[in-house]
Formats: sequence, structure tokens, C-alpha cells
Amino acid sequence: MLSHKGTEAINADRLLLRRFELSDAYDMFKNWANDSEVTKFLSWKPHSSIEVTKEILEKWGNEYNNNIYNWAIELKEIGEVIGSICIVKLDEKNYSCEIGYCTSRIYWGKGIMSESLKAVIDYLFLK
Repeated sequence: MLSHKGTEAINADRLLLRRFELSDAYDMFKNWANDSEVTKFLSWKPHSSIEVTKEILEKWGNEYNNNIYNWAIELKEIGEVIGSICIVKLDEKNYSCEIGYCTSRIYWGKGIMSESLKAVIDYLFLK
């Protein structure tokens, strides 16, 4: 059973999953939000400017509460936000959820999302 905790920081081996901050705008825009290859199958289009990214981060910051789960994926080694992972649909009746994620292309195939996904599943259902 999921007990709502909201978006709390999660430490994984190589990653820190944490709430987004407005100061993440540069990393987000640079690493994935403006990349049409990353956003090809997402529900949103690439950001046309860093101002769009800032607006999104400001909105997300105002939405954090106990029922919002939206993490920045920070690569500890470089201290930079390289992606995001969030619950996009939660079905408490059936104990299930859909998780959306994306990351910078240079980190594709390196196990970043597998590590992030495991950390989020453990956080949601085991702790």
C-alpha cells in the first residue's frame, strides 16, 4: 500500500533524486528539455528557450505537496541535473502507477533510468 510522502530526496548509488529547484533551469534546458530527440515520444514539445524551462520549474515548485511525485535526477559525480522521473498517473485502487521519465541523450544506455526507477519503486512501495 502506498503511503503518501510526496517528493522526498532519494539517494541511490550514483544518483540523488530530489525536488526540482528554479536553479535547475540551465541544466534542464541544456541536458534534455530543448532536445527534440529526447522529447520525441513525450507529451510535451522541446522548450524553445530557457524562459520556458524556468516557467515550468516555477509551476512545479508551486505544485509540490503530499500527492505530487516529481524528481530531478542529479548525477552525484558531477552535481548536475541530467533528467527527471515522476508519477504521471496513480491508481491507488489497483495499487499501480505510471511513471514517466527522460534524460539527457549522453546518458542513454548507462543504466541511469534503471537505477532511478528502482529507487522510485522502492520509495513508493517498500518504505
